[in-house]
Amino acid sequence: MPFLDERIKTVLEILKVKKVDKILLTGGIGVAGDFNESEYMKEVLLKNNVKEEIILIEDKSTTTEENIINSIEILIENKTIILVSNQAHLKRIGMELKKQLKDNKFEIIYEYPSSSLTSFENFEKNNELRVRAVNEIKKIRKFIDMGIVDDENI
Repeated sequence: MPFLDERIKTVLEILKVKKVDKILLTGGIGVAGDFNESEYMKEVLLKNNVKEEIILIEDKSTTTEENIINSIEILIENKTIILVSNQAHLKRIGMELKKQLKDNKFEIIYEYPSSSLTSFENFEKNNELRVRAVNEIKKIRKFIDMGIVDDENI
């Protein structure tokens, strides 16, 4: 699970330098229906000595939008959210989160792996990654066109 492993590595780096009260691992069973992303990430964190009591799980979602909606109830008591994903997906996650949060005031901090499988260099070399990036851009454009979120730099 290279994409998830990158995220977990970034979470472990964050835990070394920032005080974090809770970690919310998100991602249910994907389209194939045979793998639970959040449970996998939890296992890796536990193997890296992260205390189980700080780990929260959202494992019912099958899409990014469901993921955010399901996570809002878990996040509602926290005022700072650190989003960790790959750079290509992070902007859309932030927009989806802002759309669902509406007037709730949260500080959102964006983090992504510094050397990512989804780097621009890899997009140029890999057609599958390029298609994924184009799909992310189309989804982001929909948020902007609908006026849900302003075009912004993340």
